Amino acid sequence: MTTLVPSASRQRIRGALQKILFSDLVSGTAKNIFTPFKNGTVFLSGQLIVKTPFNSATSDVMTIGKTVDDSAVSANAYLTSTSIATAANTRTPFTVIPPFVEDVATGARQLTATWTGVSTAPTAGEVWVAVQYMRDGHEDFSEG
Repeated sequence: MTTLVPSASRQRIRGALQKILFSDLVSGTAKNIFTPFKNGTVFLSGQLIVKTPFNSATSDVMTIGKTVDDSAVSANAYLTSTSIATAANTRTPFTVIPPFVEDVATGARQLTATWTGVSTAPTAGEVWVAVQYMRDGHEDFSEG
């Protein structure tokens, strides 16, 4: 039987924020929104924030996923079909599952955004994607 030894190692919670304009995306095409996260990343939470609604149609939606392969986005989605034509300053939380980034290929360590437009192209709109995470095996300071 092993004995649990208290750890004095502490890590800061890190954050990543990406602002996405209406002109950054092509309908139905996944686009990487962050550089690949390092192995040992543990995701805590995420949010899609509608800063300015997309003005193309009330049915426009955003999907946040983990792959650049368009055919696999819905299967690997963390947040699916969330309206981005709603009122400004709305937030939709999402969970990155699995929360751990192990020794995996680069594509599995990236988050993507896919906008699905329904009618005409938008001429205005901005969403933000925010994630909070920690790094396993990384010590920022010690309390011991």
